[in-house]
Amino acid sequence: MKKIILVVLLACAICFIGFTQDATEKAFIRGLDYMSSGNYDRAINEFNNILEQNPNNEIALRLRAVTFYFNDNFDKAIADLTAVLTIDPDDVEILIIRAASYHRINNDDRAIADYTTVLSIQPNNAQALNNRAFSYITKGDLDRAMTDLNAALRIRPNDPYALSNRGIVYFKRDDFDNAIADFTAALRIDPEFIESLYYRGMAYYEKGNIDLAVTDWEAAVKIEPDSNYDRYYLKETRQRLDSVN
Repeated sequence: MKKIILVVLLACAICFIGFTQDATEKAFIRGLDYMSSGNYDRAINEFNNILEQNPNNEIALRLRAVTFYFNDNFDKAIADLTAVLTIDPDDVEILIIRAASYHRINNDDRAIADYTTVLSIQPNNAQALNNRAFSYITKGDLDRAMTDLNAALRIRPNDPYALSNRGIVYFKRDDFDNAIADFTAALRIDPEFIESLYYRGMAYYEKGNIDLAVTDWEAAVKIEPDSNYDRYYLKETRQRLDSVN
């Protein structure tokens, strides 16, 4: 999500360069304002208006694609992202967002393919390594996931996402001590990382440390989620708490 926000900010900067039509510029500004306030439907309408006038406006396609992604409309996001990639097939940021969209519709084979393309262009792209690893985890390919995560952490040793994902691999291998170590490292960097709190609690639970598990889960449910992904783990956490109370 953080990387996607960076893409939006870059697009925002581009939006104010080289416009010759005031109506188009104003539509971009309105669309960006609606995006920032979470009014995604109205943002999409503004970008639609621009694309009706110029179907090949690459900036509008990018922004509409990201808006579709934020609005959990992944099929439409993929369509726009694919259109952008016909213009620039090696656009790494767009490939990463399309891969994330494929993952969200449970098409991890296509996600892995896009991340692999990114890594053919930028072999040290830690985000692509981490995200591809998560798709491998989803498919149950823990060995490939571990290889990618170790590579990602050599590039960015303090990446909480890669640490947490490696913790998940250890957890799925029943290596609970190493899992706890990675989740703890991730939480030192981001104490409100709901996924790490959930899984560290699970690892403590599997080791029989019920009190520590409950402590982590209770900490997790006090955090305000900022994504559907966080909300999913909060739901799982509450179910775990209910099962031990």
